[in-house]
This record gives sequence, structure tokens and C-alpha cells, in this order.
Amino acid sequence: MKKLLCVSGVALWVALSLAGVSAAQEDPAARLRGLSGAAFEIAFMQEMIIHHQMAVEMAQVALERATRDELKTLSRNIIAGQGKEIDQMTAWLKDWHGVAPKAMDHAVMQEMDREMAALKAAGGVEFDRKFAEDMIVHHQSAIEMAQLVAERATNDELKALAQEIINAQAREVAQMREWLQAWGSPAPAQQRASRLARWLWVGGGAVFVLVLAVLMRRQRAR
Repeated sequence: MKKLLCVSGVALWVALSLAGVSAAQEDPAARLRGLSGAAFEIAFMQEMIIHHQMAVEMAQVALERATRDELKTLSRNIIAGQGKEIDQMTAWLKDWHGVAPKAMDHAVMQEMDREMAALKAAGGVEFDRKFAEDMIVHHQSAIEMAQLVAERATNDELKALAQEIINAQAREVAQMREWLQAWGSPAPAQQRASRLARWLWVGGGAVFVLVLAVLMRRQRAR
């Protein structure tokens, strides 16, 4: 029985460790907190470029599917504003550090594919609600990353851009929350990372229960 409990404990530890790794992969700010100086600037701009590209893709879908004019106007602003910031950060990466934007990693690409599939599956006013909820969470993640710049970056131009990101996206979050309230839909209260962590802990517990059941069955069979 001691062996059974030991193996079960190891299985739980592995499951939760994998869950923690996955959560970190899905949280760009978590990957930036241990960096500073040039390393931080490179990582921040590479992460923010990918993050902006995701927002632009979502906004392009909204231009086709949203039923409310205010969402289409917001989407145009996101495409124009974040597209300009993508170009600016791409130039800075090359001029300051001699590097290029990085490709979206597999885990982030899979998460984006899931989000886009769920968004495209919605229609009518349900699309409007889901788009606003998803974009609020997306903006909150960008704000979290941008808030790290003031203390970790060295370039004043990047610090100024980060503050512009915070200001613009905070305004848009507030606007979308007002819209959701007016539409009778509650605004999301938690970050995507929090929801993801909760589901990963549930998944880790499920793995533990499954492994424990298999081991107990083997124990009884002896």
C-alpha cells in the first residue's frame, strides 16, 4: 500500500507540474517577469507582436460577423492601431537588437485556433457578446505585459509605447464592459490565465484519480 501511495503521489506531482508548465506557456507575462534589459525588450516585443497579431485576427472576424456598429468601429481601431504598433516593434527589434519577430509557438497556436473556432461558431448577438468578452481578456493580458516595461526596459521609446498600450487598451476594456452591461451580459471577471489554471488543476486531479484507480486494480489482482 505504501508503494501504491508513493506512486500515486508521484503521478499527481507530474500531472500538476505539467499543468503548471502549460499555464506558464499560456501566460506571456509569466515568461517576461524574470527578464530585464535587452533580453526583456526583445522578449517583450516578440511576445507583444504575436499578441497584437491575434487581436488583429479577432478584429478582422468581427468586421464580418459583428451585428453592432460600435464593435465594427472598435475592430477597425484595433486593426489600425495594433497594426501600426506591430510595424514599430518589428523595426525596433531589428534596429536595436538585430533580431526579427519570432513565430507563434505550437501551444499558443493551438490555443488561438481553439479560440478562433469558438468565436467563428457564434453568430448574431451571441458573436457580439463573445467577441467583447474574449477581447477584454486579451486586452487584460496585454496590459499585464506592458506594465512590466517601466521597470525592466531601458529604452524610453519602448516605455512610452507600453504606456500607450496600457492607456488605449484600458479604455477599450472599460468601453466593452459598459457595452456588455448594456446588452445584459456580465463582463468576464477573471483573467484567462486564472480560468486556464483552474481547468489544469482539475485535469491534474483527474489524471491522479485515473492512475490511482489503475494501481488499485492491479493491487487487488495480485
